[in-house]
Amino acid sequence: MRADVAKLLVEASAIEMVSESGTTIEVWTISAEGPLVRASAPRLEVAEGMALGCRLVVDGMPHRVSVVVEEASVQSEKRAALQLLVTEVVADGGRRASDRIEFTATAHLTAGICDRIVPGDRLVGRVIDLSGSGIGISMTDTRPRPGDLLRLEARFLEGLLSTDVRVMRTSAEGRGDTILAGCAFVGLPADGARVVAALLERLSRPRDATAIS
Repeated sequence: MRADVAKLLVEASAIEMVSESGTTIEVWTISAEGPLVRASAPRLEVAEGMALGCRLVVDGMPHRVSVVVEEASVQSEKRAALQLLVTEVVADGGRRASDRIEFTATAHLTAGICDRIVPGDRLVGRVIDLSGSGIGISMTDTRPRPGDLLRLEARFLEGLLSTDVRVMRTSAEGRGDTILAGCAFVGLPADGARVVAALLERLSRPRDATAIS
């Protein structure tokens, strides 16, 4: 189980973990070998021996995952290279992971910090699903990669959703000329949270199953 979860952490590419003091740290995962995960994180926020935790969906069910920073070394001025050991995986009987509701709408994205996209480049996509923590977008531009930071703007009946999103995973669609990008909200502002909550409430009603952009 711990080895399987280590692989899932790598597939997530970027995941928010919480320290024992309650600090949220964004960890970028790179590779896994058994229960060990190679990763990186902001250099001044991590140290050897630190315990971190996160929530992760395993086999369709939310789990609490605990890791320990076994090794931490300087990777660059701002980041530390880490070796994490998955120590515990426990089914979370508390709140369920955010359910995604499928619908369609137009999304406009502006590149921020990206691997292959120049900052400021604009992309257009189609929203395919939404949850309280993230959004799925279909795009004909295949440059986005996991870890990329984009600025999302999408207008709904409930108002304008404007927020940063982190690309968590991508998959090819059709003949490889379209990608599906699963994105997590980053620093979702209060106004955006209200739009998302109202939109999800409307979409959850059977008679309002489809949104119009």
